[in-house]
Amino acid sequence: MFKPQIWIAALLVAILGISTSSCTKKSSQGENVINAALRANLKGLDPVYASDTYSNAVVSQIYETLLHYHYLKRPLELAPLVAETLPETSKDGLTHTFKLRKGVMFHDDAAFPGGKGREVTAQDFI
Repeated sequence: MFKPQIWIAALLVAILGISTSSCTKKSSQGENVINAALRANLKGLDPVYASDTYSNAVVSQIYETLLHYHYLKRPLELAPLVAETLPETSKDGLTHTFKLRKGVMFHDDAAFPGGKGREVTAQDFI
């Protein structure tokens, strides 16, 4: 006996399987490449100007911040990331002093002399 519901369900599963699998091509840049689809154009990769959701999502994957939230604690607490400790605050509350962790390096890139990454400095955050 012919049951159209079974055939329609099988056809839908086949279409879903084909549409969710993707064809890939070999990258000429090697295997250390991430391709990600975005729903909108990026406004920029400068953290100061990346104010929309999509630019901010990409920027947060590129740059590490001085502090981050400890997401397992409730209420949320700040925890040091590139900073060695939480900042010291002046008595008037206007100055916050961060001490950077030693050994935090930029990746090797042609932008640096000799193509070798260097250690992060306070000037990089300023």
